[in-house]
Amino acid sequence: MQISALKLLMLDVDGVLTDGRIVSSSEGEPLKLFHVRDGLAIKLWQRAGGQVAVLTGRGGDVVTRRAAELGITLIRTNMSDKLQGFTELLSECGLAAKDVV
Repeated sequence: MQISALKLLMLDVDGVLTDGRIVSSSEGEPLKLFHVRDGLAIKLWQRAGGQVAVLTGRGGDVVTRRAAELGITLIRTNMSDKLQGFTELLSECGLAAKDVV
């Protein structure tokens, strides 16, 4: 398959958009460390016409805020059943699994 045939980049957060560490603030709020290069790659993908979705088993304001910063509107958080989230996102986008990486 050629990369030009792909339409949607679907990403988890922990260990994919972060370095895998979960740090807590002194108030117990989870903190996530995002890498600027991942954000740049996402923006380049979007400029090339690709869509981006976030599908994660966790959630929180930090995830939705980062997604908003990157212009990602397709997001499913707190998804313990990621297959369900995957199916929902495919349906929402009108895509088949072969269109997604």
